[in-house]
Amino acid sequence: MQTHDLVRQVRQLEQALSSDKIAVAVLLGAGCGSSIRVIDGGAEQPLVPDIAGLTREVGTRLSARDDLREPYAGVLRQLGEDGNGAPNVEDILSHVRTLRQAAGRSEARGLKAEILSIWTTRSAVSPRLVSIRLCLFA
Repeated sequence: MQTHDLVRQVRQLEQALSSDKIAVAVLLGAGCGSSIRVIDGGAEQPLVPDIAGLTREVGTRLSARDDLREPYAGVLRQLGEDGNGAPNVEDILSHVRTLRQAAGRSEARGLKAEILSIWTTRSAVSPRLVSIRLCLFA
């Protein structure tokens, strides 16, 4: 197993940041936010959920709303009919955006424009999820 000398790495970083002659780049890979764990409600969970976690959380919130439960189930059904039996939040949002654009002021595939519009607002999911979604899918 490879180990790193933390003190040495910090000193190298300090040197690089203090000099205007050395180029510095910081690359953060996918999963960085998920690697930070926090205690929330007595349980340890990622600061920013991964795609699977975000899919579950959004699905739970949409299913809990009386006005969105059936439309959400309909979108999942449509995606399944179209060959995606296990859609993630990216698939769902792409599908809803496409339907919203096609619906105009009417409806598309049995979903009214007003319902499709709700999905892109803070009222459908928590502000935290909207912020995460905007960061991930902007």
